[in-house]
Amino acid sequence: MMFSFPIRLRRRAAGQAVRHRRGAALIEIMIAMTIMVIALTGVAAMTLHAGRRSTALASSGGRTAVQTQVVDQLMVVPYNVLPSKVGCTTVTALPYPHRRCVTVANLSIRRRRVTVAFTPASRLLRADTLVFERTQGVSNSPLN
Repeated sequence: MMFSFPIRLRRRAAGQAVRHRRGAALIEIMIAMTIMVIALTGVAAMTLHAGRRSTALASSGGRTAVQTQVVDQLMVVPYNVLPSKVGCTTVTALPYPHRRCVTVANLSIRRRRVTVAFTPASRLLRADTLVFERTQGVSNSPLN
């Protein structure tokens, strides 16, 4: 009989402990999942931001190249032909799909201001405006 009494107490004590922990595992799992969801939401936001930034940087190089090319083309156009280049053009080709508007303003008899406004198709890039001036050279030739 001495042996049966402590065994009964142990069983009862173990049964009470199990009874008090009922549902604890479920709560622990729910808390762990909540923490994991919060962490994964942060990782997803960082991934989205990095993807957008990567796209913007890749497009930025194409934008610079296209803008340089357009300005170079307008710089070599003869002074008298500049007004014929006025207007808007839409470009859908990569690396920089955009809308480009060229305006030419006469500042004086021999000076013109050329303004080129670039509006990118992508909302990740900002609009740019390039302004430069062209002057008509004076001929030093005795034949003119």
